[in-house]
Amino acid sequence: LIKKGGILSFGKVGLASLQFILLPLYTRVLTVEEYGVLEMFTIFSSILSLLILVGMRQSFSRTYIYLSNDNSQSMKIGHQKKTIISTIVFMFLWGSLLLLILQIISIDISIYLFKKPQYSYLIKLSSLSAFGLAFCQIFHSYLINDYKLKSYIIFTSFQVITTLTLSIYLVAYKNLGVDGVIYSSFISNVFYGIMCLLYMIKVNFSRVSFTLILKMLRYGVPTMFGIIILTAFDIIDRLFIKEFLGFTELGIYAVGRKISYILSVSLTSPFMTIWTPFSLNIIKQEGHKIIISKIILFLISMFSMVSLCLSLFAPIGIPIITSYDYVSASNIIIWLTMCQTCYVASTVFVTSIIVNGKSEYGMYVNVLTLLIGIILNFILIPNFGFLGA
Repeated sequence: LIKKGGILSFGKVGLASLQFILLPLYTRVLTVEEYGVLEMFTIFSSILSLLILVGMRQSFSRTYIYLSNDNSQSMKIGHQKKTIISTIVFMFLWGSLLLLILQIISIDISIYLFKKPQYSYLIKLSSLSAFGLAFCQIFHSYLINDYKLKSYIIFTSFQVITTLTLSIYLVAYKNLGVDGVIYSSFISNVFYGIMCLLYMIKVNFSRVSFTLILKMLRYGVPTMFGIIILTAFDIIDRLFIKEFLGFTELGIYAVGRKISYILSVSLTSPFMTIWTPFSLNIIKQEGHKIIISKIILFLISMFSMVSLCLSLFAPIGIPIITSYDYVSASNIIIWLTMCQTCYVASTVFVTSIIVNGKSEYGMYVNVLTLLIGIILNFILIPNFGFLGA
């Protein structure tokens, strides 16, 4: 797990470094309020990506690995190809329907999020960007499930370089501001999304299985609602900050989240991504519970130490990386990074859900988490500012 997770980290670190490298650019070119507006677009894209995926990324991995234990290797390969084609066909049809709806109501979404209709065209571009990103995420899972980690690193590296180049050109050179950020994400995600789609169809061409689609939706839809609820918990702090404190405070808070995001993408996400196929394989071994428990203890210790290190140097590092306008974001680093450590601990429960096919249990836990989060944000943010979040 450490070896494969370490290799995977290089790809994830590339994605994290993109956020980190662009942070000085965005915080110096954009005003604090504009950076808060950009954070709202990030929230919109995150929710839309989940709706397009409909939990298919998780159900795809489960079907691709856990349900493909045929004795014949040729039958196993055929099953995997059918799983891939069925997944992307469903996603294309479902995603196209969502995009059509969003093109119609883009003005209403702009008014709701930003209190003005002028961002509606950026809403449309963000929708297309999320569509392309969804296919990239399925392609990521396809490579990881086959343990093609070097290919994953190469692919994500090209993504990072492309997005970074476009962002520097459009934001710094062309001085397009928030528009430039959305343009760069749109071009990169749509291009690579099309490339992923064409490659997976070419390599895995097979007939579509509606039976497999229904099976994956049986697992994926409850998982999607669980993930959406958990994502809602992740974004309600920023929504409450926008309503109670405004876009300027949201911009400062967003910088703190970006710093803590380094831990999430460089460590949490790689191990959690490789954990699903890894855990599905080791559960067949004798004594798998002991193996899992020891791994979790190791990860919690490591993540706690990294969290403490990041919080210690945050007051010095944030003004250097951004500007003194964002220095107060250092107060929230320890809280946000230790959240990642708690998330790692929850993987034991998540693993048991995946193995037993009881994805609805995760939804119940996430609903409770969301309700607690709403209540605490409503009480604490008006009294303690973004630290209350």
